[in-house]
Amino acid sequence: IRDRASSLVGSEMCIRDRSTTACPLGALTSSERVKLLQGLNYRQQQKAAKHIKQALSQNPTGDHGEAIEAARTAAQS
Repeated sequence: IRDRASSLVGSEMCIRDRSTTACPLGALTSSERVKLLQGLNYRQQQKAAKHIKQALSQNPTGDHGEAIEAARTAAQS
């Protein structure tokens, strides 16, 4: 199961987690989700999703590109 979980990205993560929480990636387009999560391991994807959820809740109409870069940086630290 862990190997399968590590390969989930974007909307697949949201489907898996939908019973417990709203999808933090819902405001992003599919290409933005790929840009956010591509190349990150499972833990990094979780950190990036948490960071993007916070960023989008504070500024929902802001620049997604900046939020994505900030989330990727936070996830890799």
